[in-house]
Amino acid sequence: APGGGSVAALAGALGVALAKMSAHFSVTKKKFKEADKAKRNKFILAFKELDYYKDLLIKGVDDDAISYEAVTQAMKLKDEENLQKALLVSTIVAFDMQEASYNALKYAEKLIELGNKYLYSDLISSAILLASCNEMASLNVKANANMLSDEDKKNYYLETSAKLVKKSKSLKNKIIKTIEKK
Repeated sequence: APGGGSVAALAGALGVALAKMSAHFSVTKKKFKEADKAKRNKFILAFKELDYYKDLLIKGVDDDAISYEAVTQAMKLKDEENLQKALLVSTIVAFDMQEASYNALKYAEKLIELGNKYLYSDLISSAILLASCNEMASLNVKANANMLSDEDKKNYYLETSAKLVKKSKSLKNKIIKTIEKK
């Protein structure tokens, strides 16, 4: 059954959807049409790149449920070897959500300059959802990685996950402050 990791992925996908919606309604505006070609191209590239992260996050909804099921089955069977494999997969699934949400945040930020001012609140909501996805996914990284017997892998995922949370929070705050100044 879907749990916190699936909800994290869904929150991230919704964050991307809000960013894309705000971009979609910006390209018809005078501000966009009068911008120089390089700025318009940067905006359009960011808009298109968001599709990739939306798809990854939507896939993450099911991937989380499937990976969790593998963990619970290995626990029921008391199969340590398969449990370690399943825990690593579950850790990676959650970590991939973190990376996808952080990268989507970077592209959402690129939509601010030519974005429709009436949809800035949607870009802020997008940033909040993406940063929340990152933080929620980090909880699954911690839960799974802490049970890994491979200390190197455990430490890598725990440390890198914590850094991604900090970077995501910082970028979310930067997006909010940039928009609030406009």
